[in-house]
Amino acid sequence: MPKSELEEALAQQMAWAGVCRPEREYRFHPKRMFRFDFAWPDLRLAVEVQGGTWSGGAHGRGSGIARDYEKLNLAAVNWWVVLQVDSKMVRDGRAIGLIIDALAVREKALAWARAANDEAVLVEGETRRGDTDSTG
Repeated sequence: MPKSELEEALAQQMAWAGVCRPEREYRFHPKRMFRFDFAWPDLRLAVEVQGGTWSGGAHGRGSGIARDYEKLNLAAVNWWVVLQVDSKMVRDGRAIGLIIDALAVREKALAWARAANDEAVLVEGETRRGDTDSTG
């Protein structure tokens, strides 16, 4: 199955599963042309569909592998989690299961980070939960 067909199959699985719609071919870095196949930028979660894993495609050759390393390392230092899936994972349902799990974890992490940030702002402003006004 060609990569574009794989991506479309995975997109269809996401739609059937009710997964929030990702951005397609998302350019994640302002100075580089690297793109993710699927991305949820607010969660810094991406999915790369590797269609040539078993057929000797570009990602299986030295130069393609080196380019993938560069892309994934750049994503990592910019706080992205990038899931790698192949044709077998798309066909047998492991890819959609992984995406659903990763979205849930990233959404919880984002909620926790926001709550921690809100608490930090409250403490910084000298307003703490449970404090009462002693002048009243």
